[in-house]
Amino acid sequence: MKKSGYEKPFRRMGSIKLPDLLSQIEEQPELWDAVTTRQDFPGTSHGDTRTIFLRGPERMEWDCIPSVDTYGAAAVPGPYASILAQLRELIPISELGRVMVVELAGGGVISEHIDEGAYADHYGRFHIALTDSPMASLTVGGEQRNFAQGDCWWFNHQLPHSGRNSGATPRIHLIFDAVLEEAQVSSQETYA
Repeated sequence: MKKSGYEKPFRRMGSIKLPDLLSQIEEQPELWDAVTTRQDFPGTSHGDTRTIFLRGPERMEWDCIPSVDTYGAAAVPGPYASILAQLRELIPISELGRVMVVELAGGGVISEHIDEGAYADHYGRFHIALTDSPMASLTVGGEQRNFAQGDCWWFNHQLPHSGRNSGATPRIHLIFDAVLEEAQVSSQETYA
C-alpha cells in the first residue's frame, strides 16, 4: 500500500518539538478566514472547525492531487519550515500533500465520515497535536484516541472517523497528507 501500509486504525509515529507556530497565528487571526471552503460547503462534517491551509491543492478542486505552499506557509515561514524538517526526519515522506492547521471548537464535533476519491486514495493522513486537549478525541473504525501535544499520529482516513471536543477550549492540530517511501513502510512495525 503506497500511502501508509498500516492496517490498524491508528499508528503513533513519534513526537516533534513544536516551534512558535500558534503565537504567530494568534498575531494574524485573519488567516483563519482566508479559505473557509472546508468548513462551509453543504453537508460538511467539519462545520465546527476553522482551517488555515499551509499547503493546499494546486487548483481549488478537492480531488486535485498536486499540492503547493499557500498564503499560510508564507505567513508563518519559520515554524512551517521547522515542522517540515522534523517531519522528514521522523517519517519517510516521499510526497507531501496538503498541510493544514485545524481548530475544533470547544464543544465541537466532526461528524462521522470517510475520506473518498483520488486524493484520499493517493495520500495517507497524519495529525500532530499543537495543543494539549485532554477532552478532545478522534475515533477511527470504532477505536478512540486522544493525542498529546507534539505527538504525530497516522490514522486510516478511509475508515469511518469522527472527532469530538468535549472541553471548553479549542483543540488545534496540524494535519498533513503524505505518501511514504515504500522501503520504509514495512520496516516500521511499532503500534501504540
